[in-house]
Amino acid sequence: MSGEFYFPLVGVEYDEEGCVREARFGGEVEFTAHGGMLRVVIGDPLLTVHGRAAVLSFVPSAGESTEEPIDVVDVVLEGAKADGAVQMWHEAATALTHTGAELFGWSYATGEPMAALTVRVPAGRPSGREDE
Repeated sequence: MSGEFYFPLVGVEYDEEGCVREARFGGEVEFTAHGGMLRVVIGDPLLTVHGRAAVLSFVPSAGESTEEPIDVVDVVLEGAKADGAVQMWHEAATALTHTGAELFGWSYATGEPMAALTVRVPAGRPSGREDE
């Protein structure tokens, strides 16, 4: 088992220059650890892009009281690769946010590096058009 998981792309919003502003994904994943004492179910990831930086947020489920996304990791988006109609960031570095550390019950420290992230989205669209 590789420990990797995949979230299917649901939609992308682009800015006026055709750069990714936001990418929404579907699905959910459950993390369990410490003999079941830590259980976090997160779903519908949202990547909000600000230049070469981004924040990956998730909507918590399984009894969480909020419907607002929780910022879980900061992402460094460097070295975007274009492959035809696809833009990809391969193994982008991530670091746990303060709210991410809280979500995981402080088992991990704020700023702790997390698993690298690979993101694939359709190449930019003019006029900030949304692709779904």
